[in-house]
Amino acid sequence: MRRLEAVRRHAFLGDVCGKGADGLTEARTETGSMLDEEGLTAYLAAVSPSGADGLPAAVRKLIDDLGGGVSDDTAVLALSVPGRPAAVPSQEPWCSMTTV
Repeated sequence: MRRLEAVRRHAFLGDVCGKGADGLTEARTETGSMLDEEGLTAYLAAVSPSGADGLPAAVRKLIDDLGGGVSDDTAVLALSVPGRPAAVPSQEPWCSMTTV
């Protein structure tokens, strides 16, 4: 049985939080090796997606590029803290999240 642990993180203006299913990290690359978390992190660092819209779009392109290497279900969820207009004073952290 998998044990869940609550973690509290602060989200600042412009931050994006993403979560994906293991079908993506278990996908096979063109060399036959698993993409794994390090490969996914390297890919996202290279393409540098912007905001909560950019992250799923970048992951979708990766899934398309992997083609037949993706054999399990995949999903990604991205949440962001939108930037505040310049006229509004900063009160960071703007919100906090607790994940389980």
